[in-house]
Amino acid sequence: ELNQVALCKMAEALIAQGKLAEAESRLNEINATGWHRPHREAIYLTTSGYLQLNKGRHDLALESLQKAYSLFQSGGHSTSRAAAR
Repeated sequence: ELNQVALCKMAEALIAQGKLAEAESRLNEINATGWHRPHREAIYLTTSGYLQLNKGRHDLALESLQKAYSLFQSGGHSTSRAAAR
């Protein structure tokens, strides 16, 4: 079974291909599994924000990206490669 981070990467690829509905479905599946690590949730929120940007929902994108950044900061990962995305 693929981990949540790998599934987020797959969703990012779908977004880049313009398959937004499929990417959203994949992200919903990932979110339903629950979060055991804040870092992984932050990566999910970053991908979700990317999806929202591509859907033209800048308000929701900002909300997701702000939550992600907060999680990266609280986990000491604010300067990580994932946080920079």
